[in-house]
Amino acid sequence: MHYYSKNMLTVSLNIKSEVTVKNPFSTLNKKVKRVLRDKAIDRAKTRIVLMQKKPEDFSPEELEVIVQEEEGKLYSAIKEKGLLAVLAVLGFNFFG
Repeated sequence: MHYYSKNMLTVSLNIKSEVTVKNPFSTLNKKVKRVLRDKAIDRAKTRIVLMQKKPEDFSPEELEVIVQEEEGKLYSAIKEKGLLAVLAVLGFNFFG
């Protein structure tokens, strides 16, 4: 309920908003997260092989921790590359 008062006249408005707006980026965001998760799982498998172990040697909680660590590394790499791209567009050069 919204009330507006102007020149001693009070107007009461009852506004109901039932409009559903879909965010087009939400599906893209889900797809990106899924791809990054899959990439992290692949990296976790590689990491386990390099430790000369099998996935069965780990509990589900330990496997989840390994995958989350790899996800964190992926997100950090993406942020770093994004920052470098922005700096390059702005004309900063750190390599020369």
